[in-house]
Amino acid sequence: MPASAIDTFANKGWDLDESGDTIHRYVGVQSERDMSSILDHIKAVSSELKHDPHIHIDGNQLTISCTTHVPPGLSMKDVKLARKVNDILTEAGITGVTHTDKAEILTQRQRGREHNMEAIRKAKLDCGCG
Repeated sequence: MPASAIDTFANKGWDLDESGDTIHRYVGVQSERDMSSILDHIKAVSSELKHDPHIHIDGNQLTISCTTHVPPGLSMKDVKLARKVNDILTEAGITGVTHTDKAEILTQRQRGREHNMEAIRKAKLDCGCG
């Protein structure tokens, strides 16, 4: 994936994993109803695109991770899905985290990232592609 595409995602709230093959987005959601609605929309878009993100919920914080198993790394599927996720979050008025405790934000982000990366490793083993 070109560096310009990765830079674009960084400007849209996505972080590139240190492995260089996964992007992550962290957001806070105000209510359970909003969380449910956002997850329903992401599920619908994922089904439409036939490409699923890995999602971790930690309290009211949501970690969304996108990568492709075959071929391994970031792909246009991830680009399309990340754009749709951004649209869903923008429509819901979600811009970032919902509290200001920087230590807690970092802890939640790390937990979400670790959870999703473990789910990605397991998915790659299960499909025999990684």
